[in-house]
Amino acid sequence: MKRIFIPLISALLLIVAAGPARAQVPRGSTSFGAQLSLGENVDLGVGARVGFGLAGVVDKLQGVATLNIFFPGQNNSYWSLNTSALYPLKLESKAVITPYAGAGLGIARFSNRRTETKLNLNLVAGTLFGSREKLVPFAEIRLPVGGIDNIGFFLTGGLWF
Repeated sequence: MKRIFIPLISALLLIVAAGPARAQVPRGSTSFGAQLSLGENVDLGVGARVGFGLAGVVDKLQGVATLNIFFPGQNNSYWSLNTSALYPLKLESKAVITPYAGAGLGIARFSNRRTETKLNLNLVAGTLFGSREKLVPFAEIRLPVGGIDNIGFFLTGGLWF
């Protein structure tokens, strides 16, 4: 268990020390976030995310990379590393939420008596809450397609900072 917690705490401290960044990733900048996830079949997980602009590919397109570590118990372990391209959906100008949708690729590893590592396609939908200030909460759902069987969907919430 110590092998998981020490790198995780170090990564979270590094993210906090990086300073504030914007929730919507402007051209050429990077933002950071921390998150909690609930997996349909792997219980609670913690993670970190990095956002980066992809405006050179498609205007307003944003990239997000996430690392999640889950605690399914009973000598099992599960982690996933994902990268997605997200597109913010336009609402009326006075809206305090910014929904987004996207897709990406992931790699997941599940270990119990045997270890299984597989690639998958991710479908993502979520929203940012509030204005683009220093701390912006978000919520999203991620559905891995393919990859490890019986993992199911993930509900994630956290803060961009």
